[in-house]
Amino acid sequence: MTNNPAAGASVTVAVDRLGDGSDLLRVVLNRDGGPWTNETLVADMTAAIRALDLAGGRLLRVTGAMSLPMGFAVAHATAHLYGAVAVHDPKLSADVVAITHDPSLPPGTLLR
Repeated sequence: MTNNPAAGASVTVAVDRLGDGSDLLRVVLNRDGGPWTNETLVADMTAAIRALDLAGGRLLRVTGAMSLPMGFAVAHATAHLYGAVAVHDPKLSADVVAITHDPSLPPGTLLR
């Protein structure tokens, strides 16, 4: 696992390599020091992902609570590093492919 616990940051991200070769990006909101606004959350999210120096790969799975602007920041920072990006949907107990450059993983594909 690689992470970036920046002191005072509104968000922490960590990445793990899964057994299937995909990467799992975990987003954790810092409940201390807030309340946070999207102005801070997006800036911290972008810096945190940049600090991970992601190598990319076939598939990135993203999990964790985040606002819509934070999700856009994740998408912008990762979409061209990975063949596909899937976001966890707890209601489906699955990851949903949201961004793809890989024809074998079309948008909307559920990954369990």
